[in-house]
Amino acid sequence: MVALRRCHLRRLGYGVALGAGIALAPFAVSAASADPGQEPPAPAAAHPRAHQPLQQTVVPRDAAAQRQVRVRTVVPQRPVPAPAPRRATTPAASAVPAASQAQLSQTQRVPQVQRVPQVQRAVPKQRITVPAQRSTAVAQAERVQVQAKAAKAGAAPRAESVAERRSVVVIGASVSAGEQVSSSMAYPRRLGGETGRPVYVSAKKGAGYGDGSIARLAAQADIPSRNPALVVLQAGSNDVGAPTAKVASQVRQVVRSVRSQAPGAKIALVTVFPSVHSGPAAERTDAAIIGAARSVDPSIAVISPLAEGWDYRSTDDGHPASAAHKRIADRVASLA
Repeated sequence: MVALRRCHLRRLGYGVALGAGIALAPFAVSAASADPGQEPPAPAAAHPRAHQPLQQTVVPRDAAAQRQVRVRTVVPQRPVPAPAPRRATTPAASAVPAASQAQLSQTQRVPQVQRVPQVQRAVPKQRITVPAQRSTAVAQAERVQVQAKAAKAGAAPRAESVAERRSVVVIGASVSAGEQVSSSMAYPRRLGGETGRPVYVSAKKGAGYGDGSIARLAAQADIPSRNPALVVLQAGSNDVGAPTAKVASQVRQVVRSVRSQAPGAKIALVTVFPSVHSGPAAERTDAAIIGAARSVDPSIAVISPLAEGWDYRSTDDGHPASAAHKRIADRVASLA
């Protein structure tokens, strides 16, 4: 019985010792860590969970027989620190919430990106000068003035372009040959001075359509080689009294031949002069010539002194004087 009580008392002592050891273990650890003779080692940077081992004293059951202390290592778990907030990667400050901006320090705030205005260089404007185009009327007026000055100075006018160098071919009777006037006063010579073009004359006194002489003079003029800009057909006064049908037939033949040889040229028709012939016969001949020519070429230009009622001075045989030649030259020059 006594032995049984001793056994219970021994077990009770063991329990009290064990409880006291467990209760006093934290104080022993605190005393060991507060020892000034030893400095705690610095935590390793590569291991965030590095720890300092703690010692705990455990009292064995047989405390009376053996007062030996068994030491075991207890590793306490330290709380894991919360991760640091990441910096905002957005370039604009407006992408970070207002609450986060208030918590960030001056070094953590993301600077706002300012746009640099692009500098545009001013390109100097280039002035393009376009030469003004002169109208045909102005150019012709200037050309006439130059030709007039050249004629007064006694110098031949100079052609300005290839088109102006195209010639004028005159096919006619005694008026075109300069009968009863000086050669310088005849209208072909005046025509060359006014237009600045070379003038070729194929004329003969007494020529007309009815006898075929005008057709022969046209063939002798060699029109294709002249490359004319204008062809003048002057005849009619010598055909007064001839059959109008025959005259009209010859007129159509001549006009058709000239048009085929010079398709790009203008044709001027100078008909009956009233100082040579007048009256109903002259009027019928004049009308027959004009009608036949226009039947072949409606664009032909007609100069009829008889139908237009010209009043001019003439010689004893009825040939027009120099004033009439000037009038003819002015009319023909306007066509060239």
